[in-house]
Order: sequence, then structure tokens, then C-alpha cells
Amino acid sequence: MVVVDRFSKGCKLIPLKGLPTAMQSAEAMFNHVFRNFGLPEDIVSDRGPQFTSRVWGLLCARLGIGFSLSSGYHPQSNGQAERLNQEIGRFLRTYCSREQQRWSEFLPWAEYAQNSLIHSSTGLTPFQRVLGYQPPLFPWLGEPYYQQQLQQPSLGQTEEFKVEVGLHQGSALSPFLFAIVMDQLSEEVRQESPWTMMFADDIVICSESREQVEENLERWRFALERRGMKVSRSKTEYMCVNEREGSGTVRLQGEEVKKVQEFKYLGSTVQSNGECGKERGSQELPDWNWATGVVVPLFKKGDRRVCSNYRGITHLSLPGKVYSRVLEMRVQPLVKPRIQEEQCGFHPGRGTLDQLYTLHRVLEGSWEFAQPVHMCFVDLEKAFDRVPRGILWEVLWEYGVRGP
Repeated sequence: MVVVDRFSKGCKLIPLKGLPTAMQSAEAMFNHVFRNFGLPEDIVSDRGPQFTSRVWGLLCARLGIGFSLSSGYHPQSNGQAERLNQEIGRFLRTYCSREQQRWSEFLPWAEYAQNSLIHSSTGLTPFQRVLGYQPPLFPWLGEPYYQQQLQQPSLGQTEEFKVEVGLHQGSALSPFLFAIVMDQLSEEVRQESPWTMMFADDIVICSESREQVEENLERWRFALERRGMKVSRSKTEYMCVNEREGSGTVRLQGEEVKKVQEFKYLGSTVQSNGECGKERGSQELPDWNWATGVVVPLFKKGDRRVCSNYRGITHLSLPGKVYSRVLEMRVQPLVKPRIQEEQCGFHPGRGTLDQLYTLHRVLEGSWEFAQPVHMCFVDLEKAFDRVPRGILWEVLWEYGVRGP
């Protein structure tokens, strides 16, 4: 059951085993809403049988609660709850796709996240409207991975012992927290891509010389291990492309790093001859890490050792797509009036079908009136990849986008 407060836009998500009766709905409202916030002045709901029943009507009348039902001719009267249902559905599909029986365990996290979002109509989060402040999303500021707790075995046969308490790998929020922590820990040592590539706990360090790789590896080890992380000596591997004689080996704290001819990264096999396997293309891409995108190289034609023969496609997680959509919706009102009529694609009303229809009408007119038409199809090579960032910001600034 989804309950939305019209004043604060806050929500309460109540897990139920099935379609509730009128009495079960009343009990859920009292246990989760009324006892915390008091009796509301008015309730708007859909026309479910539990809300159209005589029991629900008498209950609202006795409590002095106004009660309204949405109309099939005006369903937007309950639009806040319906919209929230869609958002919660996306959340649960993302985090419960493999553990669908545990959906109710994720509802508190979904509710906390929704009540932490800033609403355009109020300019505040629901927490700020109700509590007067925003509860911290991440209360830790120090060592999130190296805290310790004393544990006592249930059988009581041993002394108390310390265990390291970190992020639970099965938690829906853990990957997000891990990405933030890694971003903070590696701020001083990471380089621009492609010299440093990160995806959660998978890191690739590239350089033009073996000595530089060894130096960077030691810097990474020191930066991570001094904050509680640990570099796996057994899983760390070294590979050389276009190897020359006497290139030597890489050492980590005096220990020789295993030298290989290929290694796997994000599900794809990267080989020393410059080829890259296609295993990733047939697997499900991980969709939990919103902070980064996965750039998957797609081979087109020619020599596989030439980087220009690959096309990179970025796969974003679902939250990443939502964030990208938010940015797009903010930029569209500023940019849309400036786009020329000849430009189609990426905005409503002028899509691919509109362009094809226009071209088809030109061809039909040419045949109908026996008039020649000369056409030149121009394709730009790696058009998206060749847009300089400086020029992009200049264009956005000219269009009125004044973001940082």
C-alpha cells in the first residue's frame, strides 16, 4: 500500500501479503500512518473494493475524515500515488530481480530514498518539510570498512572476539556506498582515463613503461591499504602489449606480480595481441553501479589491434539512466527552441520516422512529377566521440545552460 502526503510529498510504503480487505486497510493505515502523524483531513484513493466498501465509509465518517474516490474520467486526481507506484516498481525490479521473495525487505530503503528527494513543487525534501531537517544519507565520515564490533557466539563456548564490520555485499545500497568510498580513496592517485580505469573493485592501471606501472601500483596499494583496503597479491596480474625483449617484470612490495597473456575485465577477455573477447555482449550487464558507466568495445571491421576499429558503447545502470533523464529534462526547455527544423532525433515531434516519412514523400513527388532529385548521404566518422568538451560547454552556455 502506498500512502502519499499532499503537504510534504512524503510517502509511507506498507507491505501487504495480498489484496487487503477494508478492515485490513484500516489497520494498516492506523499502524503506519495515523499513529505517527495523526488523523488526516481528507483521503483520496482509487476505486478499489476495500475503499468503496461500507466499512471504510463508516470508519472515515466516525473519525471525521473526508473521503474522496478518484474518477475514471479524471484519474490524475490520485496521480501522486500512481506516479509513486511506478517509481517504486522500477526500484524493486532493479534490486529484487534475482530475489523476488525479498521485495518487502527493500521497501524501507525505497521509502527512505523517496523521502530524501527534493520535489520541484516544494523545493524541499519530505524529511525537511516534516522534520525540519534532512537526515544524513551517509552518517559515517571516517572508516566505513574497518569498524569493529564485539560478537558473542550463540552457544557461549568461546570468549568474545572482534570481527570487522564492512558493507554487506548483498545490500542494495552497498555498491553505491562502495563507489563513493573508492572515489574518495583514489582521488590522489588515479589518473585520467585510459591511464586509470575503475569499475567498483576492478581497477586497470596503464602506462607507457613497466617502471611507471610499478610505481603507480605501489601508490595505489599505499593509498588503499592505509585506509583499510587490501590489494590481492594473488589476483593482481601484469600484461604487456607489443612486448619488447628484456621488458622485465613488475613487483609489488618486492613480490613479483604474475605475468599473463590475457586477463578478464568486466566479463571480457583482454589479450596481449590487442584483441578483446565478446563475452560481455552475451551476458547481462551489471546494473547496480550508478556512479559509472560500462564502456563496451564493439568491433566493426579491420585489424583488431587498431583502436579506431572499435566503437565504444556505454551501458548505464537504471539509476544512472534516471539521472541522465533528469539532466536531459532540465536542458531540453532551454535547448529545444534553438534547434533547427532540419534537425531530427532526440526530441519529440521530430524523430526517425518523421525524417523517413519526409524522405519518402520527396521520392514520391519526384516520381509523380517526373522531376530529378540528387541526394548525397553524408556520414560523420565517430561524430559523438569527436566533440571537444570545451566546445560543448561553449554551446550549452550560449543556449542558456548555466550549470557548473
